[in-house]
Parts: sequence; structure tokens; C-alpha cells
Amino acid sequence: MEFRGGTYISQHSAGTINEAVKTWAYNLDTRNIQYLNNKTKQQLIKDLPQQLKEFSPTPIDNLKNIFFFSYQFKTGYVNINIVKTA
Repeated sequence: MEFRGGTYISQHSAGTINEAVKTWAYNLDTRNIQYLNNKTKQQLIKDLPQQLKEFSPTPIDNLKNIFFFSYQFKTGYVNINIVKTA
């Protein structure tokens, strides 16, 4: 995840790309991310089902199993790169 100049990496398992994004959001540790707190995280979790319905993670051209997803908070954008490994 990229957010306001920081890059934060985590790894999760899920059955689908959309489930992976949801799993990532539920497990997002906001303690070390400036301008991103638990209130903002809860808003993300609340908004995700509709966001994923309207804007599914996009496959990246010319790359296999790499996807991109973006979400806008009041405090900035979150850009999420997803790598499908299995």
C-alpha cells in the first residue's frame, strides 16, 4: 500500500482478489501509518463492498497476476498493489 509518501507491505491469503482486498483491510495495522487511524480504517471496511462492486481491482497490462486498486480517504489516496501468488 502507498499512502501519503509511505509504502506499507503485508501478505494475506484469500480465495479471490476482492476477498484479498477485504482481508487486507481488516488486518491493516494503522499504528505506524501517519494520518491513517482506526476510524479511517473502519470507514474503509464499511465502504469496501460498494467500492469493489463499482471499481474492482484492475489487472496491470502485460503483467501476470498483478492488480491495482485505489481508495480515497479524506486525508489522501491509498494505492494498493496486489500480487496473486497461488
